[in-house]
Amino acid sequence: MQTKPIISKVIFLLVLMLFTGTLLTIHSMDAPPVCNIDWTNEKQTIEGFGGSGAFHQAANLMAYPETERDQILDLLFSQDNGIGLSIVRNIIGDGGDWGNKIDGPTPSIQPQEGVWNWTGDEDQIWLMNEAKKRGCDLFVSTVWSPPAWMKTNNSVIKGGELRPDKYQAYADYLSNYVRGYKEHHNIDIHAISLANEPGFAAPYSACLWTSLQFRDFIKGYLTPTLKRDNATAKVIIPEEMNFSEDYALDTLNDDQASQGVDIIGTHAYDFKAKPFPVAKSKNKSIWQTEVSNIGFNDGSIDDGLKYAKLLHDHMTVTEVNAWLFWWLIAYKPGETLVHLDTTFNTFQTFKRLYTIGNYSRFVRPGYLRINTDSNPAPNVFVTAYKDNASGKFAIVAINNGTKEQAVAVKLNKFSKVKTVIPYRTSDKENLSKLNKIPVSKGSFNVTLMPKTVTTFVAAENELPGELSFKELLAPIEAESFGEQSGVKLEPCVEGGSTAVFINKGAFASYQNYNFYNGPATCDLRVAVSGRGKLELKLGSPTLGTVIGRHSFTAAAKKPAPWKNTLWETVSIPMQKVRGVNGFYLVFTPWDEGSSCKVNWLEFKAPIKPPAGKIKLQMENGTIDAKTDKITPHFKIINTGTVPVNLEKVKIRYYYTIDSQVGQQFGFSIGSIPSSAMSGALVKMKSVTPQANYYLEIGFNDSAGTLEPGQEANLRAKISTSGAYRQDNDFSFNPEQEGLVDYQRVAGYIDGNLCWGSEPSLLVNPGFETGADGWFNFGGPSKITVTDETSHTGTNSVLITGRTETWQGVAQDLISVMKPGKYEVSAWIKLKNKVSDAGRVSIKRTDDRGDNYSWVESKTISDEEWTCISGIYELNVTGTLKALQLYTEGPGPEVEYYVDNVVIREVVGE
Repeated sequence: MQTKPIISKVIFLLVLMLFTGTLLTIHSMDAPPVCNIDWTNEKQTIEGFGGSGAFHQAANLMAYPETERDQILDLLFSQDNGIGLSIVRNIIGDGGDWGNKIDGPTPSIQPQEGVWNWTGDEDQIWLMNEAKKRGCDLFVSTVWSPPAWMKTNNSVIKGGELRPDKYQAYADYLSNYVRGYKEHHNIDIHAISLANEPGFAAPYSACLWTSLQFRDFIKGYLTPTLKRDNATAKVIIPEEMNFSEDYALDTLNDDQASQGVDIIGTHAYDFKAKPFPVAKSKNKSIWQTEVSNIGFNDGSIDDGLKYAKLLHDHMTVTEVNAWLFWWLIAYKPGETLVHLDTTFNTFQTFKRLYTIGNYSRFVRPGYLRINTDSNPAPNVFVTAYKDNASGKFAIVAINNGTKEQAVAVKLNKFSKVKTVIPYRTSDKENLSKLNKIPVSKGSFNVTLMPKTVTTFVAAENELPGELSFKELLAPIEAESFGEQSGVKLEPCVEGGSTAVFINKGAFASYQNYNFYNGPATCDLRVAVSGRGKLELKLGSPTLGTVIGRHSFTAAAKKPAPWKNTLWETVSIPMQKVRGVNGFYLVFTPWDEGSSCKVNWLEFKAPIKPPAGKIKLQMENGTIDAKTDKITPHFKIINTGTVPVNLEKVKIRYYYTIDSQVGQQFGFSIGSIPSSAMSGALVKMKSVTPQANYYLEIGFNDSAGTLEPGQEANLRAKISTSGAYRQDNDFSFNPEQEGLVDYQRVAGYIDGNLCWGSEPSLLVNPGFETGADGWFNFGGPSKITVTDETSHTGTNSVLITGRTETWQGVAQDLISVMKPGKYEVSAWIKLKNKVSDAGRVSIKRTDDRGDNYSWVESKTISDEEWTCISGIYELNVTGTLKALQLYTEGPGPEVEYYVDNVVIREVVGE
């Protein structure tokens, strides 16, 4: 009976060791890094945050139903229910006739000399008035182009310049705009901008300016005209595409001209931040007036963090006074804060809206930035702002890293602060209001979660915890319901609380969730006792429309006790639901005593099915150089893992025809009946010396599908009363080897090239002969031809060692392009990032200097190849000195592949 004392001593020693070890651990832990914030060390004044409704985007929103319209407007401009934007940027209309109903120019206030028109801008005026109702009253307006009659090219598009003999007319135009909007629309225009991206001859409204032209126009015409007319609007220049004050230096360094400029505005499409020393020395405000994802979209938290960090850098490095995104609302998802699907009158938001909102909702016009330790820990970036009049403050902290980071925030010389409230944006949160944090002796400790932006305000200045609506595609904790009946909460072994449904008809209500265009499924984390069903209903928990249902029938009729709760995740299909809705989770037991626990639910968007894969083999039945018939024989092979619907397949054979004589085509014996096939001889709009026509073969629904590994044969014949010169044709194969894998015919599924190649003016467009003809562009990056992946063929090129967004692979074009229009395309895929921007661009150097034009831009991923294509029009001023095609877009350090780069001349337009 001596074991008890021995066991007791052992337990005592173990406890003592554990306690001692714990103490050692605590005392040996490093104290968290300190972020000092100094109330008295003042920096720049903040004038606001905003965006634009230009080019009919305000009209697109106007056309929405009132409920959806108000939800979007509240989200954008209300400080209580949204992100509290405080600036609206407009376009000063030019009366152009390009574009369409949902994206185009605005009528001019002076359509011709001496004629004034104060109608036609109703949508932008409506947007400004709606913003006013919600507390936003700072309105600025930019000229993309003066009216055509004032310009050297008599057009609002493709550049042109302001005619020197119209300088005074343009000054009068701007002055009248400011005074007219006050007189006719009761709108106070805070500032006007002379030009948008003055070095870019865009295919939409644009006007070219030099820095000297800015100086001369401001000094000689605009300043005296605004003074004469007592037009009090401030003046903005230059709004260059990339982040720089260089275009304004000739004006700023001229004392007289400098007095006529109030704001140095710039865009940030290079995603850079740097000081503006001359603007600062002249006491000019500095505004970042436009930035976005041109041509591609990324709604993720990584994208949100990208813009939060850019905003942070602009605040700290450049000390900007105002910061604007491009569009507030728009039909193009990458270029806006709120994406409008005008087909269904639905909308969606992206993480960048909320991370920008971590600034705009809390940092109000008139606040001063105050000094902080801006980078107190790895991947942590902090700015702080105050309002001297009210004593309010906001601290914005970014954690860009993948790990939690503890920080001690020291509030130096602040008035007594007892508690602060965090508002956090993360992968699963949108400005979510968190629990209060106590402040002791002027400091508080916080753990910043990975990949988050968090704003801290004093508890007495807290804002509501919910915005005008909530996005659906994120996990919803079951306990976050509004109303409930027959539901109780209890602790959950998986963390947090669980909702327990017991009674028949027990329900929990979840209101104001944005379904956008409809989720495909809903995952439920559930535990059940007995038998019953859970239903998702719209409108009412009793008579509402059922949009999803899960029945649990496998359990015994007699409910089991909850001693051993077994959790499972079930996925249920959803009925189509669009827009903002409230829904109910409703429980119906089938046996007495049955109950159900729900931990969370998550709605999920439709999953894109895997793409099919094919390869083509081909031989030419007739191999004579000159012939009156072309006779390709094809074999289609399904090389993928899923069936291929032949109705979605197209095959193209490219060739040339020099005469205008008639042509015919037909099909001969093959494994697919001719009744299931279709064919067309297509004259190409964009050509090369090896191709100006193609035969396109398609199939109807009677052709059926090709299973994995299955093959189909077909023979075609193109004939003419003249003659073909086959040895010059792109798709001609003179070798008599039978059917072989052949890369110079093209196979498509759903319109996407999936086999072979297309004719191109470029050398080695698919990198099948290594890097011949190609070089790295934009700095010390590296290009490597690789066979580890390809869009088609064997090879692609990989770009690594990138330090700038514009670095890529390039080819010289000066020997293959003359002035005219060209179709340009490339296939791009990421290697070491899930998604980012991909872009195809052209650098032209002529007597005006260097010009960089984006042909097109799209979202690219690491999962599939993406085709980026567009039209480039080569216009040359004086002598063409250099011309290069290059790829760009992904952020620094992001590696990407390129394949199948095509340029063809557009003819017949």
